[in-house]
Amino acid sequence: MRWTTSLILAASIAGTIAASQPAHAISLSSLDAFSTDNEGWRVGNAGVAPTQESGVSFDGQPGFLRHFSDGVRANGKWLMWTQQPDWTGDYATAGVGGVSLWADGRSGGDLPFWLGFDGPGGWFFTPAQTIVTDDDWKRFDFSLAEGDLIYAAASGGTGQYADTFAAVSRFEIFAGPGPVTFAGSGDLLRAGTSNNVVWIDNIAAQPIPEPASALLALLVTTAIGRRRRFRGR
Repeated sequence: MRWTTSLILAASIAGTIAASQPAHAISLSSLDAFSTDNEGWRVGNAGVAPTQESGVSFDGQPGFLRHFSDGVRANGKWLMWTQQPDWTGDYATAGVGGVSLWADGRSGGDLPFWLGFDGPGGWFFTPAQTIVTDDDWKRFDFSLAEGDLIYAAASGGTGQYADTFAAVSRFEIFAGPGPVTFAGSGDLLRAGTSNNVVWIDNIAAQPIPEPASALLALLVTTAIGRRRRFRGR
């Protein structure tokens, strides 16, 4: 009887713990490789969703995402977003400090793009990087450190970085000539109209840099800056 009671109690405790766990599961293993489908990436109610292509990607493996903007109608702006469980939740607890991805600009000219994250603190977005239209895959790395992100004005919430990254509810990749604005009607960030085709692959979570790695990166950057100043004399 005592053994049975103990099993029932243990099961009850386990159930309580499971129920208390967050429903979302961002982790350092979060990766969208687009091998068989578009991994749940969307554009909105009326636009054409990003398309999974079966061709060979940068790593010699089949599968990548093709997405476009046409400057008009529902796909006038280049953007895509996801609310899939592996990209939502508590980034800080998961140890996620960055996101990397591979991109290939196929047409339309060079294209600035950003990553955006929504949550209780409102929208925060990264500084822009540029996809060059040269039919060549390139890797891009984005830091999600507090000092590197920008709060999107008028996007609501508390305006606190920690609140958003403790409970991210939407992850967006968006591009355009800028500036970055918040669209309340769709709860999205956008950066103006464009007419581009871009391939995307291997969107991956990256760890928070170790202090030693961060220090090394700072020293390298400082050394490069000094070398450039010396040459300029």
